[in-house]
Amino acid sequence: MTTLSAHDQGEIRDLLIRYAYAIDFNDPAVLVSCFAANAVVEVLGLPTEAGHAAKGEGHEQLVQMLAQGFAGNQGHSRHWVLPVLIERDGDGARAVTYLTVIRPGEFPNTGVLLTGVYRDRLIRTGDGWRIVHRTFHADPQPEHQSTTPTDVLVERFGQTNSHDDY
Repeated sequence: MTTLSAHDQGEIRDLLIRYAYAIDFNDPAVLVSCFAANAVVEVLGLPTEAGHAAKGEGHEQLVQMLAQGFAGNQGHSRHWVLPVLIERDGDGARAVTYLTVIRPGEFPNTGVLLTGVYRDRLIRTGDGWRIVHRTFHADPQPEHQSTTPTDVLVERFGQTNSHDDY
């Protein structure tokens, strides 16, 4: 398997970060510029009442997904997308990225809202790299949904809302 150049990896990382900014600041033009015209986006693991469509195909549906699912969060969420694992896949690439969504501000009105994993297939177009298929799985990941964490830190900090224990 040949690897992607550092330049290609940098372009893909920039693309994934631009997507996060487009979500946070409700910018449909930037959002669609991150995707191929025939792109598919699937959102899995979020509750129905969250208002996020489960699947969108093509630029028009992606803009509708943004309007329905994120417009009320404009300026009130930050999508942090790191680390990114990028690998060549034939003529394209695949990326796996952790997502942490936080609510910015001052305590107690701030905190982690959501975590999950993006899995992307990307293609190089005349305008640069674009996402052709994105799947987002909210945590816990499907293979872990039936298990209970046994990590001592999860047990300790998961049982209290008090910050006196720090």
